[in-house]
Amino acid sequence: MAALLVIRLLTYGGALAALANPFIGLLIYVAFSLLKPEWIWYDSIPEGNYSFIIGLAMLASWALHGFGRWRLGAGGAVAAALIAYWLWIALGATLAPNQTVAWEFVAGATKIVLPFLVGVTTINSVAKLRQLAWVIVLSQGAVSAALNLDYLGGFNRLVEADFAGMDNNVTAAALVTCVGLAFFLGLGTSRWQHKAIAFACGLLTAHVILFSQSRGGMLALLVTGLSSFFLLPRRGWYYVVLALAVFVLLQLSTSEARTRFLTTFADSGERDASANNRLQLWQDSFDAMVQNPLMGVGPAHWPLIADRYGWPPGTAAADDRLLDLLLFPPRGARHRLRREGADARGGGRGRAAQAAAARRPPGADVVVGLLRDEPRPQRPRRPRRRPRGPLLRDRLLRPRLPAGPRRRRARRRARRRA
Repeated sequence: MAALLVIRLLTYGGALAALANPFIGLLIYVAFSLLKPEWIWYDSIPEGNYSFIIGLAMLASWALHGFGRWRLGAGGAVAAALIAYWLWIALGATLAPNQTVAWEFVAGATKIVLPFLVGVTTINSVAKLRQLAWVIVLSQGAVSAALNLDYLGGFNRLVEADFAGMDNNVTAAALVTCVGLAFFLGLGTSRWQHKAIAFACGLLTAHVILFSQSRGGMLALLVTGLSSFFLLPRRGWYYVVLALAVFVLLQLSTSEARTRFLTTFADSGERDASANNRLQLWQDSFDAMVQNPLMGVGPAHWPLIADRYGWPPGTAAADDRLLDLLLFPPRGARHRLRREGADARGGGRGRAAQAAAARRPPGADVVVGLLRDEPRPQRPRRPRRRPRGPLLRDRLLRPRLPAGPRRRRARRRARRRA
């Protein structure tokens, strides 16, 4: 009940606040898109148009405020590329054989492009950028905490079922992007409480990737660690924190996770069926791209033509459904979690899963997504000025000269000053 009250308060109260400031609507929209509250608290929160209400208020306020500030500088090229991609898939949808599937894909891409444009045109300070980073880290941290509690209760949701319609690979790909952000956010904040929260979110997220059994997610986690090493400023305690994080993750990783990760580099004869099928799927997807180089086969149309290459109908292209499932999964899909979880445990939710649900953090976790980490005000430093006269140290250490040389040096010094 508490989670439902918090979500409804954020939905309707946030919609009113978003009309005054579109950036507030963006923060709540991003939090909902990552949290997926009807999946985390599926026992207490019914399906609803929570994100749609916030998104509509955000876009209306963005339009009322003149669509933000479009002086993007170097980021203009990135925004232009994303807009061009969006327009191109819309053009491809008009020519696609299955109009329903194509325009559903365009609608999913629109839910990504428009909030992105709102963000790049309304974030005009480091403080706002920091707030957005905190919302992302805390939202993913809340999701990871829920998945960890289920895992400790004996139910690996990512392997035995799914999360928000996404399998273990897509969920790991979405979570791994937050690990580096949480690490650097913890290093950059000045308050030790915020450091602890950021590092805890990063470790919880990394642990989810380890027990998700996703080899791509674990490889991306390794790349994130190496990239963080090269991007760190040259300060000793930064490297100590990174080494400590690596040590903790190695302790948390199980032998099953390490064995599965090592199969990534196995020979073709030793790979499992999943890895071999993925490589063949990539080859067939590339062949479809070569045969249709300009417009492709249509947005989200690969599952419709997969049977031409011998795959079962509906096979996702290269296991990549992140774009159309990351923000909003299909309605009614969350109820499949109860059925699959019950089948996996042999009927019923099970006492372990019930205990995990009872220990799940309350709905107040959503509120901390708006936590602000304002930098402390600093006094302007005055430039250091060298005193005009010689320092006491110079007076004591400088050998005394006779009167004549002293007068000549003083005259030269006066001429230089003049």
